[in-house]
Amino acid sequence: MPSRPSSRSSTRPSIAYLEDLSPPDAEQLTSLLNKNPQCPTTDEWWLKNQEKMIEDFPKPLLRDKGLLPRLTMSLPFTPKGAFLCPTHKPLNPYLIRRIFLQVSAEVTMRVKRIAERRDLPTEVSACIKRLQSVNSLWMSPTFYQVSFPSTPADQRFEQVPDGCEACILGSIGGNYQVLADLRTSLQSRRKKGCPEPRLLKIVDIWINWTTRSEEIYSDSDVLGKQMRGIRREMQQEKRQRKEEERINSSRTSSRNSSRTSTSRNSTRKSKSSTPYRSSNSPSIASIRVVDVDDAEGKRADPRTEHDFEHSIIDFYADMMSKADLPQGADPSECLHPAFQGSVPAPDIPRSGPAAAAAYSESVYSRDENGVPNGSVIDRGRTAQERARAFRDLTGENYKTPLARQGQPFSRSRPGGDPRRRPPSPDESRVTEMGDFF
Repeated sequence: MPSRPSSRSSTRPSIAYLEDLSPPDAEQLTSLLNKNPQCPTTDEWWLKNQEKMIEDFPKPLLRDKGLLPRLTMSLPFTPKGAFLCPTHKPLNPYLIRRIFLQVSAEVTMRVKRIAERRDLPTEVSACIKRLQSVNSLWMSPTFYQVSFPSTPADQRFEQVPDGCEACILGSIGGNYQVLADLRTSLQSRRKKGCPEPRLLKIVDIWINWTTRSEEIYSDSDVLGKQMRGIRREMQQEKRQRKEEERINSSRTSSRNSSRTSTSRNSTRKSKSSTPYRSSNSPSIASIRVVDVDDAEGKRADPRTEHDFEHSIIDFYADMMSKADLPQGADPSECLHPAFQGSVPAPDIPRSGPAAAAAYSESVYSRDENGVPNGSVIDRGRTAQERARAFRDLTGENYKTPLARQGQPFSRSRPGGDPRRRPPSPDESRVTEMGDFF
């Protein structure tokens, strides 16, 4: 177990990357972010003790109080600092954010592919499930339940109310099982000739503060080796699929080229002076696709460890798009504040469907009996009276269509002269609309 770091003054500038963290500074920071799992999330005694320990912290671990750094923090292109509670506000926000993002990546995107495998051994499957349960520290219980289906007996943590990233790291640093699972995952991603995962140094120092460090190291090494073999097998299967796709694509292109060989030969003769790509240039199929799990590979820039934040955001965005949130749930409260502004919330109705607009009957609408509204039929006239009015209008010699079958069609009335003069005003008859009914 490392000795507790003593109080010391420092004039070194603040640091923002894990590789710049010296061993003494790492020991002092991990000793601070170390909380007993039995303590509640908002333990007053623990918070007061945190304030006393922060007073003795060196300058690289504290927030830069200069005017220029404070102004640059508000600029849009500068990295965002951590969300901290009033107790942890004096800490270096950039350093805390780096550690929090490393932990978030380890329990989300870096175990996504292996978690989707169905034939995992029991020990590995249980370890992956415990790693995913760490998300409950900063996810709402409702969103966590629909995102990571689990039973009431499965392990989960109490959500940190204010989202303080230092409090979240304190809950992780004091939990033996979480540290063992994190080290197992980190060990499974180690590769020969590649730098070790950056978070491994912090996790190892956390483990050194415990009384079960030897047991945790032994168990995590064994399980990490088993998980590394599964990752290697999955990578080989992935390369085999890509090779099969390349072969199939090559066969398809060769068949197409044989069908058009004549036209290609003529085209090549006419364009013999066209420069071609060198045979040493890499083809599209030969370009290596860097997997998310290989983010710590040789080509990774040690100064760009925050680049995988976009992958974490994509992970949560995909999860939120598939989550079946209950009615009335606020998507903005599902995730940690560090990801809320970047993850698009799904379209979830916040209230019930709008009430249908009241339907107004028009004069052309019919009532429940099928009678047009406002019709004069309500006056009580019988069918015989309406027929008599119609005969008076058309003439007494009017015949029904059935009675007139076989007679030639005429535009004039029966027996009348189509060329007769119009009736005089004395002879004309005034007709009302009511006479038709």
